[in-house]
Amino acid sequence: MYSADLPRISIVTPSFNQAQFIEETINSVLSQNYPNLEYIIIDGGSTDGSIDILRRYEHHLSLLVIEPDKGSADAINKGLRIAKGEWFNWLNSDDILMPGALFQLADHAQRWPNKQWISGCKVNLDSSGKFVSSQAPWRETIHFWLFGDALFPQDATFIRTSFLHSLKIELDSSLKNVYDTVLYLNLLAHDEPLLVSSVFSGMRWHPAQKTANIQQRMKESDAIHEAARRIPNYQQISIARRAYSSRIYWLARPVFIQLAMLNLWPSRLNWYVEDYDVWNRCFQIRRVRDCINS
Repeated sequence: MYSADLPRISIVTPSFNQAQFIEETINSVLSQNYPNLEYIIIDGGSTDGSIDILRRYEHHLSLLVIEPDKGSADAINKGLRIAKGEWFNWLNSDDILMPGALFQLADHAQRWPNKQWISGCKVNLDSSGKFVSSQAPWRETIHFWLFGDALFPQDATFIRTSFLHSLKIELDSSLKNVYDTVLYLNLLAHDEPLLVSSVFSGMRWHPAQKTANIQQRMKESDAIHEAARRIPNYQQISIARRAYSSRIYWLARPVFIQLAMLNLWPSRLNWYVEDYDVWNRCFQIRRVRDCINS
């Protein structure tokens, strides 16, 4: 694919007092050497030395904004309003892009020009950046297959900017933690994503990380439930979830999977996955149902 054919990709990094990690995040984006990149960093007024690091890289960035904000979601929304790329995502200031991630995204987007969003896989890292595990919810998580949970790895989920603008959707800046989950539930009310097996990103787990704050996520659970009501088949999914959560859990799992396999229950088992075939060294189109046991 020639440079002129590559879609413009906008990456926004919300930054606030993450001097320990921010440089690695920046380098993971710049080292992509992607020729049609728009990289925007929005810093909320860090006081830990982050700004000194950002200034050193400013000439490599499309835009650096340093001003007070109302939190990460507000900073990301600022970036989204500015972004001119065809594809959009944000990369938190403690996470990284994996080598070649943006070229892989461009390849998927070229093969699926009608898809409005693409969600891939991520790796989990410890605080020092060492590999812990990999994660592909569409392959391993029953709550994703059957019960409509928006278990998309945020840092590995890219959205057409025009799709967001046409729906007038932004992140809910009143939320501190689950704004990505609410965003994906809102998108699911309009279109399903293309699932891919490409590993786009690395998510760093450490004590100060927002995703690790379970108490805050519980406080914001009402926003998730409200957004979930907009997805198709919400009532049937709610009934199934309650049964699955009952004391017959061990029995419910195979029953619900079998019902879904027989298309007797609304599920995501028939969603498309562009899965990499290591033997033939190419991507193949599969269904989620064909991937979960492989």
